[in-house]
Amino acid sequence: MIRPVLALASVAALLAACGQPQTRNVVKGADGEKVIVESGSGLKPPADMPAFAEIMPGAILTSVIAQAGGPDQVKGGAIGFNTDRSPQQVMDWYRERIAARGLVIAGEMQTGEARMIAARAEGSEDVGLHVTAGPTEDGGSAVTLVYNGG
Repeated sequence: MIRPVLALASVAALLAACGQPQTRNVVKGADGEKVIVESGSGLKPPADMPAFAEIMPGAILTSVIAQAGGPDQVKGGAIGFNTDRSPQQVMDWYRERIAARGLVIAGEMQTGEARMIAARAEGSEDVGLHVTAGPTEDGGSAVTLVYNGG
């Protein structure tokens, strides 16, 4: 389950404007949890992201959030990115990756042109991902990939 401090940091980063200078903030929860929030241009995903949380080729990252338990050990996170693919193409790509990585689809949703898919490791509530994709004005998609565990 994604912790509240990660959820709050996710909202803050996703509200950050794309194309702005890179910023990095560290948010600490009352229990000592640390969340690293980055936004702006030139972002890179955390080096220790789990293999099942793949980022689409050609994606332009807009935000990176990593929940660290120890010295920058990622327990979960969220990646915001833009792609030239439609929301349906994004979901099709992730559906293939979910099956290839041995995850099971826990749910899917469609609202207008926006799409969402949730997956988890078989028998686990602690390892999984959620992908949402909504249309952009240029015909592509704004995507949020939230992952936990791994």
